[in-house]
Amino acid sequence: MKLKSGFKQLFNTTVFGHLRTVRMQEPRRLLLEENMYVNEVTDKVGYKYPHHFTAAFKKEFHMTPHEFQQ
Repeated sequence: MKLKSGFKQLFNTTVFGHLRTVRMQEPRRLLLEENMYVNEVTDKVGYKYPHHFTAAFKKEFHMTPHEFQQ
């Protein structure tokens, strides 16, 4: 069995989907617990452009970082 198909069978997501989920946990925590601004979080987690971070966050959580903070 290949890694890609075996991973999807076991975890019901792709390797990259899982990686995205793991990577988005820290920005989620920073927004929720530290009350940081989106631009601060963007820099802290390594995104060059805030709109790229916003798109990745929305893909993971189905809402923008600003909506999440409300």
